[in-house]
Parts: sequence; structure tokens; C-alpha cells
Amino acid sequence: MELKMQLDIGDYYKTYLKSEWQRRTQINPRYSMRAFARYLSLDVAQLSRLLMNKQTITMRTAEKICENLKLDSANKGVFLNSVAFDREQIYRKATAG
Repeated sequence: MELKMQLDIGDYYKTYLKSEWQRRTQINPRYSMRAFARYLSLDVAQLSRLLMNKQTITMRTAEKICENLKLDSANKGVFLNSVAFDREQIYRKATAG
């Protein structure tokens, strides 16, 4: 079970962003990905690739997203740890080959 937890932590920030976007679209069905990207201070293409698991983000971008979402310190810590874990896994894959 611990291994499963390790594998899932890198996806937490992506899952969080997806659920936040879905929450906003449930409140306002006309809420667009472009509006969400603007709110997060991201390019809409970058957000789209991120939500489709085709791209990751830098720690600097993650910090900016946390500020824009006004995450409390506990959620911010989990979000940033998730990004760091994801980036580490990508680095390990890139250097293993």
C-alpha cells in the first residue's frame, strides 16, 4: 500500500487542478479553461497539457498557482511536494535511460 501512495503523490497537484476546474464549471457551466488559466496566471495551452498529463510545471509556477488559489499552508505543502515528487520522477526516468 505504501508504494501505491508514493506513485499517487506525484499526480496530486494535477488531480487538484482538475477537480478545481470541474468545481468551477459546475458552478458556472460557461467557465472556460482560458478563464481558469488566466486565474492561475498560466498560458491556456500549458494548462491544457498539464491537465492531460503531457506536461509538468516548475516549482516557481507551482508557487504562483498556490498563491492564486489562496491555498492554506497545509494544502500548499502537499501541492508543492506533489510537484517536487513528479519532477523528481521525470528526472529519474530521463537519466536512467
